[in-house]
Amino acid sequence: MISIELARATIEAGGVVEGRVVFDRGERGDATAELSILWETSGKGDTDIGVVHFAKIENRGEHRFKVQLPLLPLNYVGRILVIGWFVRVRRGDQTVDGPFTVVAIA
Repeated sequence: MISIELARATIEAGGVVEGRVVFDRGERGDATAELSILWETSGKGDTDIGVVHFAKIENRGEHRFKVQLPLLPLNYVGRILVIGWFVRVRRGDQTVDGPFTVVAIA
Protein backbone atom coordinates (compact mmCIF):
# COMPACT_ATOMS: atom_id res chain seq x y z
CA MET A 1 0.00 0.00 0.00
CA ILE A 2 1.11 3.54 -0.76
CA SER A 3 -0.20 6.60 1.08
CA ILE A 4 0.33 10.26 0.25
CA GLU A 5 0.09 12.77 3.09
CA LEU A 6 0.00 16.46 2.18
CA ALA A 7 0.93 19.25 4.61
CA ARG A 8 -1.87 21.41 3.11
CA ALA A 9 -4.71 20.60 0.72
CA THR A 10 -4.95 24.17 -0.67
CA ILE A 11 -1.90 26.04 -1.93
CA GLU A 12 -1.52 29.50 -3.46
CA ALA A 13 -0.14 29.70 -7.00
CA GLY A 14 3.66 29.84 -6.88
CA GLY A 15 3.59 28.30 -3.40
CA VAL A 16 5.13 25.07 -2.18
CA VAL A 17 3.46 21.68 -2.06
CA GLU A 18 4.97 19.47 0.60
CA GLY A 19 4.24 16.21 2.27
CA ARG A 20 5.36 12.63 2.41
CA VAL A 21 4.87 9.31 0.69
CA VAL A 22 4.67 6.26 2.94
CA PHE A 23 5.18 2.72 1.65
CA ASP A 24 3.78 -0.28 3.51
CA ARG A 25 6.72 -2.15 5.01
CA GLY A 26 5.25 -5.56 4.28
CA GLU A 27 5.03 -5.12 0.52
CA ARG A 28 7.75 -6.15 -1.86
CA GLY A 29 8.09 -5.04 -5.44
CA ASP A 30 10.15 -2.77 -7.61
CA ALA A 31 13.18 -1.19 -5.91
CA THR A 32 12.09 2.29 -6.95
CA ALA A 33 8.88 4.22 -7.43
CA GLU A 34 8.12 7.44 -9.34
CA LEU A 35 6.96 10.65 -7.68
CA SER A 36 5.36 13.32 -9.88
CA ILE A 37 3.73 16.67 -9.18
CA LEU A 38 1.40 17.43 -12.07
CA TRP A 39 -1.73 19.09 -13.37
CA GLU A 40 -4.21 17.35 -15.65
CA THR A 41 -7.18 18.45 -17.71
CA SER A 42 -10.31 16.42 -18.26
CA GLY A 43 -13.64 17.02 -19.94
CA LYS A 44 -14.49 17.58 -23.56
CA GLY A 45 -11.60 17.13 -25.97
CA ASP A 46 -8.07 15.88 -25.42
CA THR A 47 -6.51 15.40 -22.00
CA ASP A 48 -3.44 17.51 -21.26
CA ILE A 49 -0.87 16.80 -18.56
CA GLY A 50 1.85 19.11 -17.28
CA VAL A 51 4.52 17.59 -15.05
CA VAL A 52 6.27 20.18 -12.87
CA HIS A 53 8.38 17.71 -10.84
CA PHE A 54 9.53 14.12 -11.38
CA ALA A 55 11.80 11.97 -9.23
CA LYS A 56 12.63 8.31 -8.73
CA ILE A 57 12.33 7.43 -5.05
CA GLU A 58 13.10 4.35 -2.98
CA ASN A 59 10.20 1.97 -2.58
CA ARG A 60 10.41 1.64 1.19
CA GLY A 61 9.69 3.54 4.36
CA GLU A 62 8.96 7.22 3.99
CA HIS A 63 9.95 9.85 1.42
CA ARG A 64 9.43 13.57 2.10
CA PHE A 65 8.97 16.04 -0.74
CA LYS A 66 8.84 19.83 -1.10
CA VAL A 67 8.25 21.35 -4.56
CA GLN A 68 7.69 24.94 -5.69
CA LEU A 69 4.65 25.29 -7.96
CA PRO A 70 4.32 27.57 -11.00
CA LEU A 71 1.88 30.48 -11.06
CA LEU A 72 -0.40 28.73 -13.58
CA PRO A 73 -2.62 26.83 -14.11
CA LEU A 74 -5.01 27.19 -11.20
CA ASN A 75 -7.56 24.51 -10.35
CA TYR A 76 -10.70 25.01 -12.40
CA VAL A 77 -14.04 23.24 -12.60
CA GLY A 78 -16.28 24.21 -15.51
CA ARG A 79 -18.98 22.58 -17.58
CA ILE A 80 -16.59 21.59 -20.37
CA LEU A 81 -13.15 21.66 -18.74
CA VAL A 82 -11.66 20.59 -15.40
CA ILE A 83 -8.07 21.28 -14.32
CA GLY A 84 -6.78 19.35 -11.32
CA TRP A 85 -3.45 19.12 -9.49
CA PHE A 86 -2.02 15.89 -8.05
CA VAL A 87 0.90 14.30 -6.30
CA ARG A 88 1.19 10.99 -8.17
CA VAL A 89 3.18 7.95 -7.09
CA ARG A 90 3.67 4.99 -9.42
CA ARG A 91 5.15 1.66 -8.44
CA GLY A 92 4.94 -1.03 -11.08
CA ASP A 93 1.30 -1.17 -12.17
CA GLN A 94 0.04 0.64 -9.05
CA THR A 95 -0.74 4.38 -9.23
CA VAL A 96 -1.88 6.53 -6.30
CA ASP A 97 -2.98 10.18 -6.65
CA GLY A 98 -3.07 12.75 -3.87
CA PRO A 99 -5.18 15.66 -5.16
CA PHE A 100 -4.65 19.21 -3.96
CA THR A 101 -6.00 22.63 -4.94
CA VAL A 102 -4.02 25.54 -6.41
CA VAL A 103 -5.74 28.92 -5.93
CA ALA A 104 -5.02 32.52 -6.92
CA ILE A 105 -2.74 34.52 -4.65
CA ALA A 106 -4.88 36.40 -2.14
